[in-house]
Amino acid sequence: MNPPTQTEILLARLSPRIGQALRALPPDLWAQVQEVRLLQDKLIMLTINGRCRTLDSICPAVRSTPVSLQEIEQSFASLCEYSVHTYLSQIQNGYITVRGGHRIGLGGTAVMQGEKVHSMRDIRSMNIRLARQEEADIGLLADRLYGGGRCSVLVAGEPGSGKTTLLRALALWLSEQFRVTVVDERGELIDRTARGGCIDVLRGFPKAIGILQAVRTLSPQVVVCDEVGSGEEVRGLLEAVNCGVSLLASIHAGSMEQLLLRPQFHALQQSSTFEKIVLLQGAHAPTAVETVYKVQGERLVEI
Repeated sequence: MNPPTQTEILLARLSPRIGQALRALPPDLWAQVQEVRLLQDKLIMLTINGRCRTLDSICPAVRSTPVSLQEIEQSFASLCEYSVHTYLSQIQNGYITVRGGHRIGLGGTAVMQGEKVHSMRDIRSMNIRLARQEEADIGLLADRLYGGGRCSVLVAGEPGSGKTTLLRALALWLSEQFRVTVVDERGELIDRTARGGCIDVLRGFPKAIGILQAVRTLSPQVVVCDEVGSGEEVRGLLEAVNCGVSLLASIHAGSMEQLLLRPQFHALQQSSTFEKIVLLQGAHAPTAVETVYKVQGERLVEI
């Protein structure tokens, strides 16, 4: 049995030996893999339940050899469809996103133009973060969040905890009832083949610009975006809320204590931007919910 179709497309872009080694992984293990890490002169490594282990240790039947620089270079060129310039805007930010929403983080040397990163060279490692296109089981969660009607929701979790997968499922669910616009800056949230109701997707737009464009031109009732970080993005969210739009967004935070320390969250909380917060359990249990909070002023009440 082969890996899922979107994963097979990804494997076909890797160097032949690496792709062959990964195809030998049984389907039940594939379902658990969160990341594939390729580092020069190291064995192929996989992240499962938040732990990074070599492919050989996870599946002894697969015998791999250290990844060579040539294999990394070949894989990188293929993932960029042999047109690095096409992906330059992403490479400047240290990643590329390929079909299926898989994001590849890059380890290498910055090429600077003044004080800005223009590109990267000497790529020596790649962290392939697998996108899970299947929908999370959100029936009960959707009722907890939206049983009382449309509202703004912030999903918090550490890297690998399933924030993007959960946002995708909620966005598609919401699109069956409301006009939804997804601001998909890195091409990870909504695949072009994904089904949904009334859903517009702005791909490649910086979040702050995309949020404002969505509000001005697409008349959404709900705007969805991933990983709120900068002050400019926070201002975009605030402007959207002031226009009567509900929000669904995510933010990096491994615990409520970490979330409360983030200045971006303070700005959002003070402006009553979000009405509910979903805290995820962590990378060991992707998309599993730890707690749902209702925001009441400066208080967070568990619901």
